[in-house]
Amino acid sequence: MHHQGWTDPTKITIDPQPPALLTEKETRHHLNVSQDTLRKMVRDKEIIAIKVRGRWRFRQADVDRYLADRQNTRPE
Repeated sequence: MHHQGWTDPTKITIDPQPPALLTEKETRHHLNVSQDTLRKMVRDKEIIAIKVRGRWRFRQADVDRYLADRQNTRPE
């Protein structure tokens, strides 16, 4: 029997390894930028950030992708 709003627990999948989240400080270290620069990057949607209980978190995969996308660019 199926009730509306009910999810069959046998159909739920849980990622065995949730994405690694970096703190703002760790992300600044990885990117070698200041706090103001990182916050501007978030504001300008240059990098994806997630707010968890009032603190910014960054997925390791997003930070790695950001760096990889810019790896072959030349400074202007």
